[in-house]
Amino acid sequence: MWMFLHLNTVLQLHEDPGAPYSVPIMRQRGCLLRMKCIIDILGGQINKAWLPLRYKFLLHILIQCLSNRRSGYDMASNALVGMMVTLVLNKPFSISKYI
Repeated sequence: MWMFLHLNTVLQLHEDPGAPYSVPIMRQRGCLLRMKCIIDILGGQINKAWLPLRYKFLLHILIQCLSNRRSGYDMASNALVGMMVTLVLNKPFSISKYI
């Protein structure tokens, strides 16, 4: 809890402490199907090439900025896809808890 409050204060995120930091896989799947994702997402990771161009760019930015990868910037974890889904749906999400 201390780390959440510290990140929230330092980064000036002004987040709700009760906001979720994960999205259920079925909600991710439903949103990705509405985005016209061309493959089933229940595998574990999503390749950004499976998304249309506008969502591919958003996922690319999230992978570059918030992923802990050193190489291979095409795959995104379910947690990162959940963050993208909350951004697209304009739902509350606690980025400081995710970090």
